[in-house]
Amino acid sequence: MMRWVGRTAGGKGVAVSKLALVVATVAGLAGLTGLAGLAGVAPRARAATSAKVTLTVMTPESENPAAIDWYNKVLKPAFEKETGIALNLQITDWNTYLQKLPVLFAGGRGPDVFVAGGELLGTYVKARMVQPLDKWTDHWAGLQDYPKAALLDGTIGGQLYTVPYRLDQRIFYYRKDIFEQSGLDPRRPPQTWDDLVDMGRKLVVRDEKGEFKRDAINLWPHWSNVAPFVLQNGGRFVTTDGKRAAFDSPQAIEALQFFVDLSQKYKIAGPWGSPYQGVESVVAGTAAMQYGGAFVLGQMASADPKNVDELGVTLPPKKVNRSGLLYVNKWAMSRTTKNPDAAWKFIEFATRPEVLAEISRINSHVPARISAIKGFSPWRDDPRWLAFLAAADETIPFPANANKLGDVMSAIEAAVRTTLEGKQGLQQAVATEAERATQILQGR
Repeated sequence: MMRWVGRTAGGKGVAVSKLALVVATVAGLAGLTGLAGLAGVAPRARAATSAKVTLTVMTPESENPAAIDWYNKVLKPAFEKETGIALNLQITDWNTYLQKLPVLFAGGRGPDVFVAGGELLGTYVKARMVQPLDKWTDHWAGLQDYPKAALLDGTIGGQLYTVPYRLDQRIFYYRKDIFEQSGLDPRRPPQTWDDLVDMGRKLVVRDEKGEFKRDAINLWPHWSNVAPFVLQNGGRFVTTDGKRAAFDSPQAIEALQFFVDLSQKYKIAGPWGSPYQGVESVVAGTAAMQYGGAFVLGQMASADPKNVDELGVTLPPKKVNRSGLLYVNKWAMSRTTKNPDAAWKFIEFATRPEVLAEISRINSHVPARISAIKGFSPWRDDPRWLAFLAAADETIPFPANANKLGDVMSAIEAAVRTTLEGKQGLQQAVATEAERATQILQGR
């Protein structure tokens, strides 16, 4: 599973305590009024049904016990009360989920609705596990409430296969206090790659032996840190048809070389990432800048609440564009479901703004709908969250049609690591890994 790798023990932040309060409050209500009652909104009318329908819904949310409680004690009774449809929830962890899901489909026992991660959609479509949702979404006003990139992430051949519920937008973080201490204007984070180098030279701290005491930017060579540079220079990971690797283009190679040069030529950071001290480097202060997801804000609030306002959030520095990296978790409908209309009712229910707000608070995620970010706490209360929406508008989405995209991203990382280790020059390493990635994409 290609998930964001934040070197963190959990990254749940302060939102969990709010969520625990919500769950406890709802559980204490007589009869569990459900989400509509919780939000103070009248339940929508239940459609008449001639026979009891049971939907099986599978989601990998078990890593947070509060999320399990919310699904079982809040979402399930609220959905059943409104629709009359019985809900069989299967909640597991990601590793079990990724192993179990293909086995269930192979045995003809796939769930009606399930979560698809960005890099897996092409694989699921190729395996005929999912079906397009255009029949239901063509006239659904909810589509207008999503960033364009989030919808493109689930679109293949002009057909929409998924509806997003979580935006894991990679954005650029920086420490305002460290900027000020280094003689830089904390209101002016780097706008371009040139700025990144120039400011980096002022932000980096090395001892008398040349060892890095503070990196200007965390250059941990995981693909999630490397990939934004490829997109920002106009490069792509795969060709538009999803059949060949594209990270061997001149634009991509130039971007990868720049990433390597930040440590090897400009020496503004160590090549293997900033020291990990239990929280992200920009939170600990071992790096002045880094790419990261929403969990970094939660970490800062928990680990260093007095300085939480010193954590700046901004669009990535530009070369050709200011693309970050957007990973979308989204709901998909099984191609084999016997109750597609009921399955759509669940997807529509689970992606309502008030519903997304609740589960996103619990998991310290960014909800996928614009109105949820602008209309619900904590996102509406902190203007930094609007930067995530702005970044999503600038971000080039993952190619949804690529088979085994996670392996392609790992190949990009491997090329960079091979170069940093001095085993091959960058162009040779990229050529080797691009050929390997193409073979994977083509199933060879």
